[in-house]
Amino acid sequence: MLYATKTLPNGFKLEIEVRFDDSCGLNVNNGHRTFAITGLLTDPKGRFDAAGAIHNEIVEAAPELAPYIKWHLCGEHEPLHYVANTEYWVTDGNLHNARNCAVWHDATDEDLRIDGLKDRLMARLPDLMAEFRKDMESLGFEW
Repeated sequence: MLYATKTLPNGFKLEIEVRFDDSCGLNVNNGHRTFAITGLLTDPKGRFDAAGAIHNEIVEAAPELAPYIKWHLCGEHEPLHYVANTEYWVTDGNLHNARNCAVWHDATDEDLRIDGLKDRLMARLPDLMAEFRKDMESLGFEW
């Protein structure tokens, strides 16, 4: 759904979309709902400037959405490729990205690096998804 259209101080226009649905685009459904916050930024003449997960611009224009950015691309059952993406970024050494994929921003380096990461991720998943559901409902989406 279109959340808001904001005119920025520089004259650019930002259309913010917040959705929790099963649309993959092009009228294709994927069978499970996914949350996304995206934007379309156009210059003062209406020309395309940027689009997609432009979260810095979105939070600047609509700071009330900041707490929900962490759920971008989280599905109703788990964050997108929850274990695989987290493990990939840990292996790559990018713990910032690993924390984002795990939606575990207070994870210590040790939480992510010691053996048994998959088990720790799966153990925290029920509480994580309960928090996600609460946030989706607070935005007015039906579960």
